[in-house]
Amino acid sequence: MINPFQLLFLGFVLGMLTGFLGVGRGFLFTPALNILGFHMLYAIGTNFSTIVGNSLIGAMRHHRLGNVDFKLGIIMGLLSMIGVEFGKRFVFHLEKLNLAGTYVRMAHIFFLLLISIFMLREYYQFQKQRFEKKG
Repeated sequence: MINPFQLLFLGFVLGMLTGFLGVGRGFLFTPALNILGFHMLYAIGTNFSTIVGNSLIGAMRHHRLGNVDFKLGIIMGLLSMIGVEFGKRFVFHLEKLNLAGTYVRMAHIFFLLLISIFMLREYYQFQKQRFEKKG
């Protein structure tokens, strides 16, 4: 059985990392829940439920500040729903083959590695420009 204090601690730590790094919590939350013993499908579903609440609150706050483009938001929202439906069907298909956990973990590793490479490249370019300005 999962300790509720572990989940509270996980939520707090991931919330801090999200605020500090500006990353979507889904990249961290789903694998963390899976590591704590949640089945991959439950980890994904639980992650979605937390994303919905955070997104709605964030959108309302940004709307008050005038930072929301409704046309773009609607287009991205509709396309995201289509993507989520295809992704869900693919994960359920993988689950029937007993491969969901493996493939979802591999996808996380691949995307985190790809993002890390892009961040390192951007940092290298920034440092190179900074060094050229000094010299």
